[in-house]
Amino acid sequence: QLSTPGPTGSDNILVTGTVVDNNGCEDINDNATADTSIYYYKAATKGYADCDIVGESNDNYCYAIKDCAYDAGTCTGTTDSDSTFTCTVAIKYHADPTDGANATDSTWWDYTWRATLIGSDGTESDTMESTPDTVEMLSFMSYDVVETGIAYGNPLAPGETSADKTTTVKALGNVGLDTNLYSTNANMCNNYPTCDDKTMAIAQQHWDSVDDLWADMSTLTTTTSDELELNCLKSTSATPASADVHWKIKIPDPQAAVSYTGQNTIIGKQGEAQNW
Repeated sequence: QLSTPGPTGSDNILVTGTVVDNNGCEDINDNATADTSIYYYKAATKGYADCDIVGESNDNYCYAIKDCAYDAGTCTGTTDSDSTFTCTVAIKYHADPTDGANATDSTWWDYTWRATLIGSDGTESDTMESTPDTVEMLSFMSYDVVETGIAYGNPLAPGETSADKTTTVKALGNVGLDTNLYSTNANMCNNYPTCDDKTMAIAQQHWDSVDDLWADMSTLTTTTSDELELNCLKSTSATPASADVHWKIKIPDPQAAVSYTGQNTIIGKQGEAQNW
């Protein structure tokens, strides 16, 4: 199994293969080059030919690497036919996952990743392909919330509804995102977290994936399983994909006109692959 390196980074994996030359490995040692490709594969759909040159490289599904390193000392003499090469491949955080049991788990659940190494002893006729093995690229959910708070603005009058406010969620792994939204406290208050003076129900805050009327948005509660189908796309480049959670608050009437503070919790979760 392969796994991506974590939020927005890359991680080196090593591909090692053996090049066999019936004329002796010293010829390989003196003249050989070896290239590798790592790509995802599906019988009769994708294969090495789709990822055998650098120009076909794509950090989501194809890593075509040139000039792998000869492993010094692996050729032991004139009677030895084998030399090994090691290739270093930097897998990006958003490389497409192929694990899962169905199309809801991953878009590429019925694919696998494989590495192919091509070796040459310096002559046109002596290019060989290693036997490829297949592995799964694991799904990795990681996220970040850009804002540290939601500022609804100056104290609103009783009965007044705030303007639309947003919090931005970024996809830092190799899957798309939904979110769970809840509060750990049923109330906001003017002396949070003590909350023994003026309070306002956390349920006065509503949320959605789009800007909508306060009454048509979902109510913030203390239920940790409340899910927003955020449908944040899977990241496909060094710039993470993102999506906004929309918030509004309505002040009850009557309500003391003071500044209220509370705590909202946003938890990222892997979204259904159909929405990546």
